Amino acid sequence: MSSPDYWLYSKIIPEILARASESVLDIGGGRGEVVKILLENGIKATCMEVSEDCWTDRVTDAFILHSALEIPWPFVDKQFDLCTGFGVLKYVSAGKLESVLYEIARVTRRGFFGVGRGIKNPPSDSGKIELDESADWWFTKFTELIPSYPVETLPMDQLDPRMEETVAKTISLVEKEKINAGRNLVGAYRTAHSKLYDHGPRKGIPEEHTPLLNVLKNGLNSLGFESLNEFFSKSDELEDEWK
Repeated sequence: MSSPDYWLYSKIIPEILARASESVLDIGGGRGEVVKILLENGIKATCMEVSEDCWTDRVTDAFILHSALEIPWPFVDKQFDLCTGFGVLKYVSAGKLESVLYEIARVTRRGFFGVGRGIKNPPSDSGKIELDESADWWFTKFTELIPSYPVETLPMDQLDPRMEETVAKTISLVEKEKINAGRNLVGAYRTAHSKLYDHGPRKGIPEEHTPLLNVLKNGLNSLGFESLNEFFSKSDELEDEWK
């Protein structure tokens, strides 16, 4: 795995290996990155790809330059245990849908597909997107047309390691927005509280103090903070993060 891009397949490969396949046909497999890793793990694998650019830059010789839309495919019946494809089904046109799915079922015993955008940007000669449908939509099509063919379809988001990083960043951003909103509430409370003493010192705790404090607590609760201590602790953590 010398290429710096191989980490992008760190979630796909374990999923394939978990299905205990002896042989795999990876359609729309780009330069053959997935196939190369499978071969290194002792699995007989072949990449079938239409892009001549990918063929030129291929990382494995277990590579067949052939369009999935050109029927029949150059394989015998049930030649492979598993058919995989990640971000490729959307290039199948409506007019070719049935013939492509039947061909998948002809040359393989079961399927495992990632649906949606691919792991990497498509090559310039990959064709246009035709059926950009959901994983559930594709599963339904398979089961309607070929009910005896075992198939799994997953959103590509579940198979792309970059999505975990994106989610983490999104959560962090939301947390910062909540803390900043809480700081605004605290600032408003302090301003209102200081006005209680505009006319000089007062004996004891002003009766207006408790309603002001309750407004602050309720506001922080609505942001997800269960107590003043929790908010100030989170606020301090964010301050340390910015240092």
